[in-house]
Amino acid sequence: MKKAKLNFIINAIMFLCMSAIVGIGFLIKYNLISGQERWMIYGRPVELYWLGLDRHQWGYIHLLLAFALLFFLAVHLVLHSTLIKSVYKKIIALKAIRKTFVMAFASISILLIFSPFVIKADVYEKNDHEKHEAFKTNQHQFNSSKQNSNHRENLFLDKAERMSEAKVDHHDKQTIDIKGYMTLEMISEKYNVPCRLIKQKLGISGKDIDQEKLGRLKKKYDFKVSKIKEIIAEYIAEQQ
Repeated sequence: MKKAKLNFIINAIMFLCMSAIVGIGFLIKYNLISGQERWMIYGRPVELYWLGLDRHQWGYIHLLLAFALLFFLAVHLVLHSTLIKSVYKKIIALKAIRKTFVMAFASISILLIFSPFVIKADVYEKNDHEKHEAFKTNQHQFNSSKQNSNHRENLFLDKAERMSEAKVDHHDKQTIDIKGYMTLEMISEKYNVPCRLIKQKLGISGKDIDQEKLGRLKKKYDFKVSKIKEIIAEYIAEQQ
């Protein structure tokens, strides 16, 4: 393959990768929104998917595309290395300055790529009261004509969720942590509770749903995570 054709193909692939990276970024930012924004819009804990993938899975695809873009960019630079060196020498005449600039540029690039592996995130704890207050503050951003009705509805949902959680705590003191990406099979293995019992209590059936994500099951069968927590807590209490 001629070098001109290879350059054209690589440039086209790089452009498609950049377009996909930007598009997925917009998808995650404005469609598959974060949990706090979901509370604001839907007034309840919901899971958002597109093409069967949630925001975290699209984020992983976003990362893979970034790797692909870096790879093709490296190939692009190698193919144009002669031209780049020639232009670089014309821009910076002194050899010592050129070396210093290259070392600084390479160091900054490596730092930007690998710094996430060495830094530590800041951790902040929020108790239930603070979460509730943050939720009420976000509610004020709604349209004023809908604010009162939405606020009453969300307070009712929040109260129901707290009552369910209190019921769970009454049966079992340990923390039951269930995420939307988990399957019934994963929950069963984690807490040693039969899948059959969970499905029976939820009023759902089928073997295939054992491997289906909880977010989808909630949307399909209209149940709350607190109900599963209650089932687990009751089962654990019975076994003790």
